[in-house]
Amino acid sequence: MEPEVSRELEKKIAKRVRKILERENLYQMTEKKVREIASKELEISLVNEPFKAIVNRAVEDFLVKLRNQTQKTSLQVQEEFKAKRRSK
Repeated sequence: MEPEVSRELEKKIAKRVRKILERENLYQMTEKKVREIASKELEISLVNEPFKAIVNRAVEDFLVKLRNQTQKTSLQVQEEFKAKRRSK
């Protein structure tokens, strides 16, 4: 049976995962490495369920937000380029 995880602990883990992903090289980072770093920093083992699932969700959420930000930035650049071309 999986241990119960409080909402507060889940938020704490997700926040730590985001901070790790913000500072680390995403090209070299794996979910396992994120779990290991977060485990050390939080001083709790995140290798088993339900903790693995919490880390997985946090990583996926981070990547979705990053992709959305990248798409917005790309659209903004395209719009600025179009506006400059029209003003010529």
